[in-house]
Amino acid sequence: MGVAQARTCDIEAAKQSLEKGLLLESPSYADLTKIGSILVLMDDAEFADPLFISAIERYPKNKYLLYRHISHLLAGGRLLAAMDFIEAAICRFGIEDGILTQALKIREAVGPHCTDGNSGSGGRNGVTVCTVLNGETHGLPAFFRKAKTAADEIVAVDPGAYQEARDLAHIFGARVFRMVDHPEFNDAWQLASEMA
Repeated sequence: MGVAQARTCDIEAAKQSLEKGLLLESPSYADLTKIGSILVLMDDAEFADPLFISAIERYPKNKYLLYRHISHLLAGGRLLAAMDFIEAAICRFGIEDGILTQALKIREAVGPHCTDGNSGSGGRNGVTVCTVLNGETHGLPAFFRKAKTAADEIVAVDPGAYQEARDLAHIFGARVFRMVDHPEFNDAWQLASEMA
């Protein structure tokens, strides 16, 4: 119903129908796809954001809604909010659909995670989580997501050639240091503590 109303430019009626359809009924995957597209096309963040968030919470396995919300945030120039949802998507669905490259570009634009607003300042009196990367990437998204809730910043050291682990660390806002000359594990921990 909301789709038809949106096509006829009855925006207020479309909003009411979309809200009702999304929150009160059990829409099909095809319906969710249409609703996500319409919310993006409406270009009304004040209306769309709460609906997207409610829909994402109600339908956590629907990748399309989450990715459409990310697109909506990016289109509105809200890079930090988009980054948060990108991290959630990686934790929920893994690294797929070309999300890694886009996430790295967005993280580059917003800078590393730093709760005091001084990205990469180092040497503060806050909490810094330090880690040494290895070839294992399976648990990294969840680790970094949790670390961000507790730490002012994250420092990650790569003592080897672990590109995917470095990329994940960057995406989740870690300041990443790569060791080329000193691949010993203890040296990596020493560098991590010095960079904190």
